Amino acid sequence: MTAKTELRTADASEVAAAIAHGMASVVESDGKISGYTTGVGFVGHGVGERNDDLKALIASVDEFAGPGVLIPTTNGELFRWCLDKGLRVSQQLTLMDTAPSGPPNGAFWPSILC
Repeated sequence: MTAKTELRTADASEVAAAIAHGMASVVESDGKISGYTTGVGFVGHGVGERNDDLKALIASVDEFAGPGVLIPTTNGELFRWCLDKGLRVSQQLTLMDTAPSGPPNGAFWPSILC
């Protein structure tokens, strides 16, 4: 992955745990990893260089882990894509993050654990 989507320290331990539990997935583009998820669901986060990376990760699962996935409404393209694919808003939440670096660059969805 490029520097644009490098892992924050807090995310690295979540990724390690997801790998250990067989929950992690990656997406590749042009022969390189362009995105990953620690699980598509309430407790998993996803990061990609582009929205298409996140769309591929979301589309690859048969079901979500937990009540759904936290899609930022500030990412209108991804949010509308989810609605077009039949996903529905069940509750709106506010993202509050104590990480000094803020959200990752590129496309992402947060985990409830962030």
